[in-house]
Amino acid sequence: MKAGPRLYDTDTCARPGAPIHPATAVTALRRAFPRDGIVLVDSGAHRAFMGHHWTTHTPGTYVSATNLGPMGWAIPAAVGVQCARPDRRVAVVTGDGCMHMHGIEVQTAARHRLPIVYVVLNNAALGNVWLRAHTEGPVPAALTSLPDHDWAGFARALGARGFTVADPARLDEIFAEALACGTTAVVDVKTDKACPTPVYDFAAGVAAWSYHE
Repeated sequence: MKAGPRLYDTDTCARPGAPIHPATAVTALRRAFPRDGIVLVDSGAHRAFMGHHWTTHTPGTYVSATNLGPMGWAIPAAVGVQCARPDRRVAVVTGDGCMHMHGIEVQTAARHRLPIVYVVLNNAALGNVWLRAHTEGPVPAALTSLPDHDWAGFARALGARGFTVADPARLDEIFAEALACGTTAVVDVKTDKACPTPVYDFAAGVAAWSYHE
C-alpha cells in the first residue's frame, strides 16, 4: 500500500515557545508503542492529528469512532479491549474535554490493574470549538476554554500512575516509563490549543492523491 501525503511536518509545525504540538506527541507515542499494540482514538481535535500522523503496522490495531461519536467513549472501551486481549498493549489517545466526560473510568482500569496507557492531549480547551470560534471572530475565552486540571494527580487519586510532560524533549522518556510501569497510567501532555487540525487540507490532499495516482 502506498503511503498518503504528509501535509504537516512535525519538525516545523510547532510554534517557538508554545506548548507541545499535538503532532509531536503523536509521533513520540508511535516511537514508543509496540507495533502490534492496540490504540483507541477518542473523539475530538486530537483525532485529526492521530489520523494524519499515526502509522498503523498491523490490521485491527487502530480503533476510532466515525463522525467523532460520543466524547470520552475510548476511556471505558479500552478496559474491554485490554480484558479481551491481555496479550497486547493497549493505549488511549484522548483529550482533556473527553476526560471531563468519562475520565472516572480510569479508576475501573486501575482497580483491575490493567496496564492501559491513557495519553491526554491537554490543551485546556475543547479544541475544535476553540479553533472554530477564534478563527471566525473574537470570542470570550470563558466560552471556549477549560480549566487546566492536573490529570496526573487525578490518575494517582484513582490508584493509577500519573505523569505530566510539558517539554517535548521528555516525551520519549515519559512514554517509555508509562508503558513499563506495569499498571494503569495517565500521561498528561500539555499541548498547544492554537494548532489548526489537518482535516480540510488533508481531505483535499487525499482526494487528489486517490484519484490521480
